[in-house]
Amino acid sequence: MKRRSFFQILAASVLVLLLISVGGVYWILAHSPLAVLRGSAIAYPTTTVFIPRQAPIVGSLLVNPTQLEALRQLEVKPSQRGRSRSELNQIKSSLLANTGLDYQRDIAPWLGDEITLAVTTFDRDRDPSNGRQPGYLLVATTNKPQAARELLDLYWQRQAIAGTDLVFEPYKGVKLIYTSGDGELLLETKQPTLNNAFATAVVGSDYVLFANDPQVLKAAINNVQVPELNLSNSGDYQTVLEQLSDRAIALIHFNLPQIRAFWQPISAPQPPTRKRGKSTPPEDAPKTEPLSDPVFQSLAVALEANRQGAIAQTLLLAAPGQTLTPTEPTLSRPLPILNYLPKDVSLGIAGDNLQQFWQQVQSSVTGYPVLAQLFEQPLKDLEARASVNLESDIFSAVQNHYALGLLPRRDRESPDWIFVAQRTPETENNLINRLDERAKERGYSIGSFDLGEQKITVWTKLTSVSQANESNILKAQVQGVRTRVEDYEILTTSIEAMDRALQAEREGSLGENREFLEAISPLRSPNDGYVYLDWVASQSILEKQIPVLKLLELAGKPLFDHLRSLSMSSYGTTPTTRTADIFLKLGE
Repeated sequence: MKRRSFFQILAASVLVLLLISVGGVYWILAHSPLAVLRGSAIAYPTTTVFIPRQAPIVGSLLVNPTQLEALRQLEVKPSQRGRSRSELNQIKSSLLANTGLDYQRDIAPWLGDEITLAVTTFDRDRDPSNGRQPGYLLVATTNKPQAARELLDLYWQRQAIAGTDLVFEPYKGVKLIYTSGDGELLLETKQPTLNNAFATAVVGSDYVLFANDPQVLKAAINNVQVPELNLSNSGDYQTVLEQLSDRAIALIHFNLPQIRAFWQPISAPQPPTRKRGKSTPPEDAPKTEPLSDPVFQSLAVALEANRQGAIAQTLLLAAPGQTLTPTEPTLSRPLPILNYLPKDVSLGIAGDNLQQFWQQVQSSVTGYPVLAQLFEQPLKDLEARASVNLESDIFSAVQNHYALGLLPRRDRESPDWIFVAQRTPETENNLINRLDERAKERGYSIGSFDLGEQKITVWTKLTSVSQANESNILKAQVQGVRTRVEDYEILTTSIEAMDRALQAEREGSLGENREFLEAISPLRSPNDGYVYLDWVASQSILEKQIPVLKLLELAGKPLFDHLRSLSMSSYGTTPTTRTADIFLKLGE
């Protein structure tokens, strides 16, 4: 054999082996749980053709749940895998509660890579006399339609044996199967039957539908046949899909006007009363104040898998007729101002232009009283404690770099606050002088003394404290403390907090905290700054200030049980959109 021919054969053999190796590696990676970290292969959900475009809440999972379960098992320690598997099974069971469905037996064998769950309406019968009756629709893809039909038929056979009355109805070429809604528990078989209407359908060879009312299924089929009715063809939905991450494994879409309407009180119509021949509303008719018009039309969230947790990329889309003030992100790294926040603050916020940040927060919650309360209640508590109006006395006066920290106290329940602002002539005139004036107006004395080598100013008020068997004694109540260090003004709610702020650079600051740096590392730059929440340290504080938080924890127990920290950053504003990322760091 000629040498040239030998080398040609050798080269060809090596090339074939290389291609086989590359193909093998690709197959392993594609079928490995780690593939979830690269995102879903599904760019646009197809199941949303069944969802009405006005649906209040729509969530789409774009990978098979088995992949997520395998990834979770891969990431946790072997000793924790049993607990992890139990938590995932609990989630599956809760989603299928009161249906009689078993995930592993009835769904897993045919389930594809896309699932969409939607609240199609908050009141499907639009009858205020019976309260709100939400409509729920779940649409799943399948590449095994025959298996789906067979397993659902077996499921309905078990329900019939258990005593459930079934209805079989053809609708526009699709067979609907649903209950009459009058099921009860048969003592002879001890088998639970469905207490409410439940309906299923297999559409074509690709989709399986579940709903809590046959009318919801019929509407879903209508949505496919009339594209103008479905979410997939909504211009707003297409806009957010184009701008969100292509690595998403899940998408959530909120129709904000629909959610806003849900917060409006609902009541059954009352007959009017008649006085002197005139018809007037009943005296007990609820009186409600109209809500402000919302600035945003929809909120979309794209979830990405991360080895340490999950990244939620969010996009707010402006409502028709609303134009947002464009802004550009200016920060490419954590600000030096973070060196004045101690490393153990449970909440840290840093950015540029506090006035602009506060205006953005206010516009985001305009028209949504529940959300507004979540943001405003902790601030109201701080205002009452410090005797200041945060918006007019502080927020409006800070248009440069700022940092805000919440510092837990071991000796009392209420935490301390630390606020740092970059010094400018406007800050001195509009912030410091104004706060001194407010303190005098409220009867506080302003004095100065040295804390170590730093001169500080303290707002105090003398109060009388009675003690048993002794005469009353006078005690100085500290309302606030301020000082100036280099280019920064520092304000705190106690002398102890001021001392911690001054020592932070030597003893450890938030800007050097490894947990903080890990929490912000997945966030993009340039950005508008950071919000960091140490969930473990702040949970008890937030629960006292935001009572509804405990309900949220109960609803999302598996998430909150593993949540360690939350970090967020925004990326400027266009005339129609506002974007931000949220990183949820999870642990065992």
